[in-house]
Amino acid sequence: MFYVGVFPALILLTGMFFLPETPRWLMSKGREKESRAILARIEPAETVTVWTDQISHEIKEEDTRSAGWKELLQPWLRTPLIIAVGIMFFQQFVGINTVIYYSPKIFLMAGFEGTISAIWAAVGVGVVNVIFTVLSVYFVDRLGRRKLYFIGLSGIICSLIALSSCFFFMNRVEEMGKWVTIGLVFLYVACYAISIGPLGWLIISEVFPQHVRGIGSSLGSLSVWFFNTIVSFTFFKIIKLLSVPGTGVGIAGETTGNPAGAFFFYAIIALAGLIWGYFYIPETKGISLEKIEQHWRKGGDPRSLK
Repeated sequence: MFYVGVFPALILLTGMFFLPETPRWLMSKGREKESRAILARIEPAETVTVWTDQISHEIKEEDTRSAGWKELLQPWLRTPLIIAVGIMFFQQFVGINTVIYYSPKIFLMAGFEGTISAIWAAVGVGVVNVIFTVLSVYFVDRLGRRKLYFIGLSGIICSLIALSSCFFFMNRVEEMGKWVTIGLVFLYVACYAISIGPLGWLIISEVFPQHVRGIGSSLGSLSVWFFNTIVSFTFFKIIKLLSVPGTGVGIAGETTGNPAGAFFFYAIIALAGLIWGYFYIPETKGISLEKIEQHWRKGGDPRSLK
């Protein structure tokens, strides 16, 4: 299983040898000719000069502006800061990595016999995750960020509530229950992968102005791993805390806690994420970073960004 991970790593390593530097970085180092050559590969010839002039102007502006943590904490940047940390909070606290990390154990709780069967079911989780992340790339600029966020979160809430119910009545549904469970887990992962999973990373790269974009995105990344750590280490504690007496499920002949309460807890957080998103998820489709920056400077709220 670990050897398999070598292959995508080799593909990535090979691809990195063919990855050029960004035109912006090349311009910042005074390598305009190389920057133009890269732009010519991805932009129409007639717009290369326009982009080169714009990048050069932005670099000169940034040289005269502060880009430290103090700049990020200015009042007009409070909204993008809340968006960056907030979306990463909900991205993790809907419980996705409990399923990604512990799916073999969850499927054993659902009634699958033997570790091999549970691991193959977990492989299915990974496949669904990849497929629907690719679909997200297709839909994100067609449906828009907000619509995709609400569609995905709604699906997450429904699948988590159904999953919680399935585990709660596991002792009654028996054989059929494990297949319903695996279907609901796949649905949950699909809803996550097509929405808040990739959207979290996309939105934190769009809501910050250029001169603080690196720091802002870094804060978003720091937040996601901090929240991920909390969720990962508390999953089995939540199972134990929220298990209803008499609803325990078995693993290898031993009765253990029931994850029904944990999944219902994550559903409540997903519902809170839906409400929070109504006020804080902006529609950034087709809007330039400059226009987004002007919107925050004027004190605009995320819903009115157009």
